[in-house]
Amino acid sequence: MNFFKELGEGKPELFAATVREAMTGEVFDGDVIQLGKGADEGAIFTARLGLSRLSSIRFKPNALVRTAQSESFANFTVPICASELWTVSGVPLKENSVFFNFTASETEVVARNRTSLCGRVPLQRFLKEVQLFSGRNTSDFRGPTVIVKLSSDFHAALVRTLSCIMNQADGQYTQSDLEARLARTLAIFFALSLNSGNARKATWSQKVGLVSKAREYYSSALSKRPSVADLCRVTAVSAPTLISAFRDVTGETPARFFALQRLANVHDELIQASQQKPMVKQVALAHGFTDLGRFGSLYKSIYGILPSEQIERTVPI
Repeated sequence: MNFFKELGEGKPELFAATVREAMTGEVFDGDVIQLGKGADEGAIFTARLGLSRLSSIRFKPNALVRTAQSESFANFTVPICASELWTVSGVPLKENSVFFNFTASETEVVARNRTSLCGRVPLQRFLKEVQLFSGRNTSDFRGPTVIVKLSSDFHAALVRTLSCIMNQADGQYTQSDLEARLARTLAIFFALSLNSGNARKATWSQKVGLVSKAREYYSSALSKRPSVADLCRVTAVSAPTLISAFRDVTGETPARFFALQRLANVHDELIQASQQKPMVKQVALAHGFTDLGRFGSLYKSIYGILPSEQIERTVPI
C-alpha cells in the first residue's frame, strides 16, 4: 500500500490516511498501542519533500505511538494541543516545547488527543543551518534527544510557519523549495532557543530504561508470554519497582500494558483483512488470549466494537 501520489515533476508528494493505515503501510515503520478507552480515530496528512517529511497528525485516544527513526535525520515533534502533557521517548513535553530526536533509534509518544506537526529533515543539512544561525559549534548541543522550550509567541509562529509549508505542498512550489524552507525554519527556532539557553539535552530516566528492556524481552519471547516474574529477572529489579516504572512511563501495569500490546496486534490483523474473513478465535489464540469472553470485552472497551463487528466493517461481503 503506497499512500503517496505523484503531483508532477519536482512537486511534493502527498498522502492522507488514518494513523493505523499509515503505520501499517509503506510510509512509516511503527505501531500504535491504545492505552485507554476510546474509538480508534485519527488522521495523518504528510508531504514528502525530497528526503524530508512534514506531517500533520490528529489522534484522539490515549495511546503510545512508536515510530522507528533513522540516525541520518533530525526528527522533530511540535505539539499543538497545549492542554495535554505529552511524554516523548520517556521525556515530559510541556507547553510550548519542541522535541528533537537526533540519534535515538525510535520516538515514542504517549498522549491523549495527540495533535502535532512532526517530521524529519536531513541531519547534516540541519546542523549546518543551526551553526550558521547560532554561530556555535554543533557539538555543543549534540545528544540523542533535545527539548527546545519556546515562548508562546515563538511557538505559535513556528506552528503557523510549518502549517504554511504544509499548505503550500499542494501548490506551485517544488520539493526542493519547501525542503529548504522546512530545514531553515527548524534551524532558526532551534538556534534561537540554543542561544537563549532554552535547549537542553533530554536523558532517559532509569525507569524508561527498565521499561524498554522489559519490552524488548517480552517481544522476543512473545510466544511464551513472559510473566512479571520473568520480566523482573531479566531487568534485575523487584516487582514493585518494575510496576512503578511501567505506571510512570506508560500509565499502565506491565500485565495490562502487554495485554493492550497484544490486543493492538489482533486489531491490526483484523483491520488488514481484505478478502477472506479470519476466524476471531484463531487470531485471539494466536496472540495469547485464551479467555475469549474477556478478550471480547477488552476489545470492545478499547475499540468500541466487538472483534466480529470489526471484521464485518473491514472485509467486503
